[in-house]
Amino acid sequence: MEGRLEHQPALDGLRGVAVLAVIAFHLWPDLLPGGFLGVDTFFVVSGYLITGLLLAEHRASGGIDLRAFWLRRARRLLPALFVLLSVVAAAAAAWWPAQDLARVRGDALAGLGYVANWHALAGGDGYFDSVRGPSPLGHLWSLAIEEQFYVVWPLVLLAVLRRRSGAGARAARSVAVVAAAGIVASVAALVLLRGDLDRAYYGTDTRLHALLVGALLATVLPIGAAGRRVRPGLATAALVASAASWFLVDETAAWLFTVGLPLHAALTALVIAGAVGGGKAPAVLTHAWTVAVGRVSYGLYLWHWPVIVVLTPGRTGLGGAGLLTLRAAVTVGLTVLSYRFVEQPVRRLRVTGRRLLV
Repeated sequence: MEGRLEHQPALDGLRGVAVLAVIAFHLWPDLLPGGFLGVDTFFVVSGYLITGLLLAEHRASGGIDLRAFWLRRARRLLPALFVLLSVVAAAAAAWWPAQDLARVRGDALAGLGYVANWHALAGGDGYFDSVRGPSPLGHLWSLAIEEQFYVVWPLVLLAVLRRRSGAGARAARSVAVVAAAGIVASVAALVLLRGDLDRAYYGTDTRLHALLVGALLATVLPIGAAGRRVRPGLATAALVASAASWFLVDETAAWLFTVGLPLHAALTALVIAGAVGGGKAPAVLTHAWTVAVGRVSYGLYLWHWPVIVVLTPGRTGLGGAGLLTLRAAVTVGLTVLSYRFVEQPVRRLRVTGRRLLV
């Protein structure tokens, strides 16, 4: 049985703040040049939650049901993605120049297979040059890295736990050692490849450290454990530092691809450690609005970029506040529809076997 996680509003709030930073970066890259770091926040949160839940399941049952885990991930991620790809395909057929359709088609197939980050590298797409590019699916690279982690990390985790069967504390320490080793290797790859900015930014190996920072946190701060180990003031300071980096850092910072990205991941881990369990989270993370945004953050991330790319001044005849209002309304509308009629119904649907596969 999967380890249970009580609802943690602060984690929803953290996701909400992070997705707003990413959206703001895509809308106003000059105003929030480091907003792309919100993606790293998602990575750390995902690594923490997935590892914590798997470890909790192992403690409760003595094993990990990989098939059930992967089915849960599929039910959570795939339905909304299928709808997104269908809508983008229709929009591309209606509005895209013929010479760009092949790129959109390739991006869609890569997104469907969760290899969008490697597809972007193979195609020579630069992330920081593509914020105004023609592809409405360029943002799927980060989901690809997460999904690759979801496939491989549970296998590694299970192998480590089997070697330490029956030894709860020692098993967790072994997982921590593996996660720490992975962080070192990933940061080393990041530093070695920093001369190729796109390779360093898109690579699963170079971005893995953020997910593993979350995984390492889960071994020392198990799901449901009290967060009082980190003083609330320290968690707030870490959040402020992270938010400041969204305004002050850009991709040209020489230190970003050496210590910058790992430092941001560590700051996010401090925020999580101070917020979960019995800790007092920074107020912004438990505000009703940020929690609500966080609960639909997956849909917001999926829909915001295609909306920005499709609803251009040329197609809408709008600019400034009018265009921003239209984009916001369409993004929120599609997000709510996806959450209400696609994501939640599929997650609650109790079917197995062939019906679930269909």
